[in-house]
Amino acid sequence: MKIKTYSLILPIIVFLVQPVDAASRDINLMYKIYVGGFHVVDLDVDIKFGIDAYKFDARVQTIGMIGRMFPWWMKAYSRGQISDEGVMPTVAGQHNNWRGKDRYIDLKFNGGVATADRIVPEPEFDDRDRVPIKLRTGVMDLTSAVIALIRDMDAGKPCRTEIAIFDGRRRYDLIAV
Repeated sequence: MKIKTYSLILPIIVFLVQPVDAASRDINLMYKIYVGGFHVVDLDVDIKFGIDAYKFDARVQTIGMIGRMFPWWMKAYSRGQISDEGVMPTVAGQHNNWRGKDRYIDLKFNGGVATADRIVPEPEFDDRDRVPIKLRTGVMDLTSAVIALIRDMDAGKPCRTEIAIFDGRRRYDLIAV
């Protein structure tokens, strides 16, 4: 499932690698993803860039025969501020359903610390330990990190960075080389 989620992010990244000017703009993307000639996933993305803020919403769902065999959908969101210091997420999260089981994650970012406002199922019931506060300090959600990377590239900086990510369940590094 992880590979499927990450492979869906690629079309978003490819489309977003365009100059981001100071004016606000809206981007609405709709993808129909095919594998071996079969329509397997629909992906809808709405991105709003303001002068000092961003809003990201995505909806993904398996379709057709794959959707019947492996029913899955996800709605994700991210909101944040944009300043000279960079991209600063304020809230992010997602709701997904895999084979009839709901999962929720809602994150808040305050003072540089990410906090899981709502997480279902709890990490203890999901074979995971809670991520300690030290590892949740100075992190971003994945979408905010991609937006930060794109803005750096727009400013002429090389596509080389390491950004700490917290998704509510895991803490990992996004490494761009």
